[in-house]
Amino acid sequence: MMNVYFNALLSVTPASWLRFALYYTLALCVWYLVAMFYLRHKHDLRYRLGLLFYVLEAALAIGYIGDVVYNWTISIFIFLDVPGELTISERLARYRSKPKYAGTWRYDWATSICRELNKHDPEGHC
Repeated sequence: MMNVYFNALLSVTPASWLRFALYYTLALCVWYLVAMFYLRHKHDLRYRLGLLFYVLEAALAIGYIGDVVYNWTISIFIFLDVPGELTISERLARYRSKPKYAGTWRYDWATSICRELNKHDPEGHC
């Protein structure tokens, strides 16, 4: 039985891992946009959706868990650094605030990613 799982892992190609990482990144971006929409319209949605509002809240909680998993798996390979924070937003904020990262490629990437995230979050995300 264990041999079946081991063979399945060996049959995964680098291209399929890259595809998985890209799809995961896309799903996380969609989750972020939905979360920002939810935060802006939370009071209206509660009355319009009724019980579905609580399903949406549960989906957003699952998305938060997905953010944590992304930070501790895929983003390790993206930033070539082990995170000291729980979420990717906290990691990006660290790259932007610590002087040792100023002028590095991590700082540049964090700044450009945060610029895009802040377009959808009026209070500033990271």
